[in-house]
Amino acid sequence: MDQHRSLAEAAANANLLVCMEVHKRWDPIYTDAGERIRSLGDFSLFHAYMSQPKSQLDSFKAWAGKSSDISYYLNAHHLDFLCNSLHGKARPLLVSAMASNGVAQMKSIETEDSITLTSRWQNMTSKSLGTAVCTASWIAPRSDVHSQQRFFYQGHRGEVTVDQAHRGYSVADDHQGFQSPNPLFMKYGPDAQGNFSGQQCYGYRSISDFIDAAISVEKGETRASDWNLKLATIHDTFPRHRHSPGRENEFGQRQCGNYHRITGRMVYLRV
Repeated sequence: MDQHRSLAEAAANANLLVCMEVHKRWDPIYTDAGERIRSLGDFSLFHAYMSQPKSQLDSFKAWAGKSSDISYYLNAHHLDFLCNSLHGKARPLLVSAMASNGVAQMKSIETEDSITLTSRWQNMTSKSLGTAVCTASWIAPRSDVHSQQRFFYQGHRGEVTVDQAHRGYSVADDHQGFQSPNPLFMKYGPDAQGNFSGQQCYGYRSISDFIDAAISVEKGETRASDWNLKLATIHDTFPRHRHSPGRENEFGQRQCGNYHRITGRMVYLRV
């Protein structure tokens, strides 16, 4: 958090736009779900899962478990979605992390296979409590999708369920077998003229919209602060960072905002 604050201060002083890449903000299904969540009363329960195939451990072995882990890489998306959906309605109080290991170690990669974050939330008006459980893994087997991404949300007045990986669209061929593609994220095939055609996909727009905003700031048309609450700026993402467990297998429990790292066991933290 100290590094996050230092970067945020440096960015503000230099009028620079610094953002977190969280492309689910541009996913039309997640966008609609977030808007519906805000009308479902107080927050009660959120359960999310996101995965990558174990082949990614080989692709990412240069940095896996060193500069990042699977929670930073995948849980960050669902945590950003939840924080964004509950902005001004509820706040995280406490977060704990647990990990599973074994598969990565068999590949001589010292990192966790799966990380589960459990956080306690408080609704701001009623002071009632909610719970969020987010799991990320990069030891999934090969399947019809590259990444499993789904969540269940329960509010006091309704529920929302999203399965990003299966949206009623499937393809089968002799080469790759049965697949459930997601062209909303990225369209890899060319158009009729052989040109790239993924400009409207949310995996592309998360980058292109940042570049457009950065150009606007550089030209003096806007200030970096104008993009707070519009993009995932460094100033808006403190709650996401507070959910992130410390590296070096330092999994434990921390109070959001003022936390303490521990090694190897769970503790109750008082501040």
